[in-house]
Amino acid sequence: MFIGHEPCPSCGSRDNLGRYADGGAFCFGCHYTERASRYVPKSNVEKQYEKPPALSNDFPPVCMEWVQQYGISVEELLRNHCGWNPERQQLVFRFDGSDCWQGRNFGATKHGNTPRSKYFTQGNVNDLIPIYSSGHDDGKLVVVEDCISAIKCSRQCDAMPILGSHVSLAKLHALSKLYKEIIFWLDEDKWKESQGLSHKARMIGINARSVYTDEDPKCYDDNAITNYLRL
Repeated sequence: MFIGHEPCPSCGSRDNLGRYADGGAFCFGCHYTERASRYVPKSNVEKQYEKPPALSNDFPPVCMEWVQQYGISVEELLRNHCGWNPERQQLVFRFDGSDCWQGRNFGATKHGNTPRSKYFTQGNVNDLIPIYSSGHDDGKLVVVEDCISAIKCSRQCDAMPILGSHVSLAKLHALSKLYKEIIFWLDEDKWKESQGLSHKARMIGINARSVYTDEDPKCYDDNAITNYLRL
């Protein structure tokens, strides 16, 4: 019985290694194999996620100062289902048809004065395909890391945040049915991962390429984004 995808210890792929309940494994990229040796039961306990919080449309100055440095307006936030959670001090990104959500933390600490991470994500994002629509039916999709970059790029073509730097093969197969070309534009420190994603996409027949820039996509104006995407 198939359990799931794992990183491959041989070729370094993040999800090409298929793990099976008998302990065996096979990499669909480099054909690395682990022989079956034991029974590994699949857990029936589902991970518990927090539901999307109640949100306000009243964004505080600290939030607006942050988004406006990237040229994002309140209208764009609201149009893309964003809201403010005053209790958590989070700018919350919600996704249509899903209980997944992500909060961008603005409070420095949580209970016990523990430093907070920049983002707080809930839900099974591995199955999430959150498309920010441009309204243009040009068959192109740009894949970025974060939601603000996706909102910014969606002025030019459809954009999808991956909320990290990983895209599963199953998600790539689904996207291949929706788009003729996929452009991976991750942050500068994820260039290797970006190249790996475009290579994996091409391996299954997708017209894909990667874009490298010194700054995150959200840092550029509309003209620069158009040039980088070669639209």
